[in-house]
Amino acid sequence: MKYKSLQEIAAKWFDKTVPYPNPDPHKLQGHCVQFIRFCLRDLYGLPQWANVIGAADFWKAYGLDKNISKYWEKIPNTPSFVPREHDICIWNKNKGGGYGHTAIVYGAEQSVQMITSIESNWKPFKVSIVTHNYNDVLGFFRLKQPGIPG
Repeated sequence: MKYKSLQEIAAKWFDKTVPYPNPDPHKLQGHCVQFIRFCLRDLYGLPQWANVIGAADFWKAYGLDKNISKYWEKIPNTPSFVPREHDICIWNKNKGGGYGHTAIVYGAEQSVQMITSIESNWKPFKVSIVTHNYNDVLGFFRLKQPGIPG
């Protein structure tokens, strides 16, 4: 693990592209997934999730991918659910040009109306902190083991 908190990642990478494969900067599809992969490795110290075609496919892969289900709890989005920092949000294929989207919940100021996250490949396309509503959110993955990271 290289980082101890999401705040440390934000301080270093905000408005930059984290060091993940970027062979063609004009084709930005998949960068939200690559940011999650970066955090799995450099923040959580956890194994990578299996390859998927789009971020929304992680939701379906949950029961099939032991690297997701072993460390993360799957929580469907409901009108009363309020995520916590470090929950990984998964949007359906209505977002991300048909691929879905994914981000990490950032900070303690979450509500049933809005969530704040740190992510890549949203406008702007670099690492950014974004406030979203819950439209098209499938749900969240929450760490099963408290204390990761740190």
